[in-house]
Amino acid sequence: IMEVETSGVRDRLPTNTANQQDVTVRYQALNLALKPSLELSVPNKGGATLYGSARVKVSDTLNVVEIGRLNWGKLATNPNALDAGLSANHIGLEATKGLSIGTVVGRADYYEISDGNAIVTSSLRLASSWRPLGPSIKPFVGVEMRDAKFNTPNYWSPEHGFGSFFAGLMAEWGSADWNFYASGQAGLRLYGDAGTSWSLSTGGKHWITSDIAIGFNLWSMASQRDSARYRSKSANVNLEKLW
Repeated sequence: IMEVETSGVRDRLPTNTANQQDVTVRYQALNLALKPSLELSVPNKGGATLYGSARVKVSDTLNVVEIGRLNWGKLATNPNALDAGLSANHIGLEATKGLSIGTVVGRADYYEISDGNAIVTSSLRLASSWRPLGPSIKPFVGVEMRDAKFNTPNYWSPEHGFGSFFAGLMAEWGSADWNFYASGQAGLRLYGDAGTSWSLSTGGKHWITSDIAIGFNLWSMASQRDSARYRSKSANVNLEKLW
């Protein structure tokens, strides 16, 4: 499978706004052992730097998700990071295990950022097989954590770490030519800079023809960061063409 993508992002804070466009090429060899995939991207800022990452599937339950050099400015969703042209060396691991009570997914990521910082994130999530509201509405619970070498205003880097417990519902519907989802969750502090939180998201895709689809995603959240209340929202629309 080969994909070619062009995208544009606009990150905004009350004090700053930054834009970036990029071109990305992805290749997946699903018929080979380890099912390797490769991604290369070039943004229009930061000296047209080439970013790349690779992913392999080690077993049915363990994935070496990604090893590579990433566009941290884009990934951080902060205009300060985008303007600074930050990059990050990255390694990520993900494991999935099916149990009688549901599916457990664990993930850990390490980012070595070009400004000398280091970010470690991890999460553990249970998608319950219990369906009290019907087969399309799925309860989930989990924990997420984030720690940084030092704090900087250029991106989320909690000075005292961040740990949160969350629970919510995911609803999904679809047919051969469309799908739609909606999700909501609430969170409580476990340690560090975390506080009470909530997030809502929705999105979907519709195949206009057999090879053209249009999709969208909306997301909004409220939490606590750097000892202050924090709000964020995002929206994206994408057009997909198969060939």
